This record gives sequence, structure tokens and C-alpha cells, in this order.
Amino acid sequence: MDHLNQIKASTKICAAAAAVIGLLYMIVPAFTRTLIAIVAAALLIYLGVMKLMAYFKASRNPGLPELDLALGGFLIIAGIIFIIYRGTVSSIAILAMILVMWLVICEIVQRTYDLYRLHAPLQNVGILGGSALLVLIFAILVLCRVGGNVVLGLGVILAAVAAIFCEIWVPMSLNAPQAPAAAPAQPAAPASPSASVEEILNVDAAPADDAPDAADLDDLQK
Repeated sequence: MDHLNQIKASTKICAAAAAVIGLLYMIVPAFTRTLIAIVAAALLIYLGVMKLMAYFKASRNPGLPELDLALGGFLIIAGIIFIIYRGTVSSIAILAMILVMWLVICEIVQRTYDLYRLHAPLQNVGILGGSALLVLIFAILVLCRVGGNVVLGLGVILAAVAAIFCEIWVPMSLNAPQAPAAAPAQPAAPASPSASVEEILNVDAAPADDAPDAADLDDLQK
């Protein structure tokens, strides 16, 4: 649960929206395409209104204001065009969903390489790479036009789940405890050579005493 709280709110919202769109596209594809066009138009109009408000607020200050008035007007006009030509825009929605899938694939591929480069556990790297491969299979099927709306909807849902999984899995993999390295083997102590019987018997014994010899006695008598 803590890992879910660490995910950015924008990522959660985008993933949830993509999953809902994918599910709706599987059930009612025509309605979903029109809905995407209307939502995109409403978003453009909203951003345009916000830009107009920012312009009139900043125009009270001295100096040349930003081009918020022009940009706001353009966004509102673009939103109205989206509504009028929503049939054409709805066709672009399919391309947008395909691009979302490839965006997630590219993100997971990079994160997989990052985990490998940072020496994360290999099983974690493989699991993340496997999720990218799964989304890639659906993306290729969509490009080959196999499965129709069902495959595209499932691919978008899978991409949303994979994006959330990537956000959770990467920090977990980097914080995973590494296996301790094996201690280097200590060199074996050399065996102490044991003296053989012959070596013991052949040792030169030191003179037993310092007794004077016969020549020394003759010198003393003289």
C-alpha cells in the first residue's frame, strides 16, 4: 500500500483513464471514440478559458503581457472544431490509444535497462522486461489489425496496468537486499614438515664437554 501512495497522482489518473477507455472500447467502440472527441474538446475549451482568465489578471500589471489571450482563443476554437468534426477526431482516438501503448513499452524498456545497469536482482529485471514484452505483443497485433476492437481495448488496459506496475516494481527492485558476496577462500596453511628418522639420527651433536685434550696437558706441565 505504501508503494501505491508513492505513485504520482497524474500517473494514477492517466492509468485509470486509459483502463476505462480500453474497457469501454471493447464494449461500445463507436461511443468510446465519440466520447474521446468530446472529452478532448471540453479539455481544450477549459484550458482556453483558463488562459483568458490568466491574461486579464496579468493585464493589470505594467508591461507587455504573455500571449495568453491569443492562446486561450485558439484553444477554445480548437475545442469547438473538435465538437463539429468529432467523427474525424474519433478516428484519431484509435491512433492515440496505439501511441499510448508504445509509450508505455518504451518506458518499461528503459526502466528494465536501468535496473540491469544498477545491478538490481536479475529476476526482478526479467519480470519487468516480461511485462514490456506482453504489451509489445498486443501492440504488434494491433498494428497487424488482428483481433479488432477487443485486442486494442485489452492492449490499452494492459498498458495502463503495466505502467502502474513499473512505477511500483522499480523502487522495490532497487531497495531489494543484495545477496552477500562470498568471502574469498583463505589460502591453506603450509603443512609443517616433520623430521624423518634419518634426519634425526644424522644431526651433528655438539661436543659433550670442554675437557682439555692430551696436547693441552703437556703444555700445562711445561
